[in-house]
Amino acid sequence: MKGFFNGSTFRILSICFMMFALFGCETMEDMLDDAASDLVKSTSSSQTGGSVTGKLDFKDDEVLALWDGKPPDDGNFLLAKILTPASEATKGEAEFLFVDSGEVKWTSWYFNSRIPEASELELGMTVLYPYNGMAHFGDLDERGYRTSWWYTGRITDLDELYKDVVGINGDAFQLAGVRLAVE
Repeated sequence: MKGFFNGSTFRILSICFMMFALFGCETMEDMLDDAASDLVKSTSSSQTGGSVTGKLDFKDDEVLALWDGKPPDDGNFLLAKILTPASEATKGEAEFLFVDSGEVKWTSWYFNSRIPEASELELGMTVLYPYNGMAHFGDLDERGYRTSWWYTGRITDLDELYKDVVGINGDAFQLAGVRLAVE
């Protein structure tokens, strides 16, 4: 390997590096900042069960719609926008555009939802929660929040609410990922 990084190889690598930095998805500075930030967050989140990177929420016109046709208590919900509202003419089904995949599907199962206050949560309450919101998964970011599979479940534990962790169906989840269905 002696001489592998000679002058012309170094220049080529430098040009490639600069092209990636200029035309890649992110600048190298952003990637280094993200890596440093991830390191700090993973260190702090291991003690608290995870954290949130910024305020997470859906847009006003977004709902969680049943994606896979399973019964709602066992189904996968994804973030979607209503294209055609449910009506008698559509037999109670609405047409949805799923935000992450761009797929269009019809279903009668969907939820408007909101972020609850911790004081509203009670044992046995039915909530919506994201798969990737499990406390041991680490940080919950906006992309993960918006593209995760969502499920319905019952609150089973509030003992670690002071750590922003709530038990749902026997597993620990980040409070920031929990949503309540609204009419």
